[in-house]
Amino acid sequence: MKRCIALVALGFSGIALAQGEMPPFEEVDSNQDGQISRVEAAAIEGLDFTTADTNQDGSLDRTEYMSAGGQGQGQPGQSPGQGGEEPIQ
Repeated sequence: MKRCIALVALGFSGIALAQGEMPPFEEVDSNQDGQISRVEAAAIEGLDFTTADTNQDGSLDRTEYMSAGGQGQGQPGQSPGQGGEEPIQ
């Protein structure tokens, strides 16, 4: 029963990230060094740092962060054109 509850909670946290927007890069980059460290990224619920760090250098640059969150592309994690909305004709 506890395992089931934990899995449901994890599922809801993923849904929350998919439905909400991630904070701006500048807000997460608390020391303003132009990179988001694993410690800084820990404040973003649902962000998978290991997956987002595509060049595996131990930090997220602006491009990696925006790609991980789908910033400016509809819902986080979706490619352009997959926002689930019908195009205006």
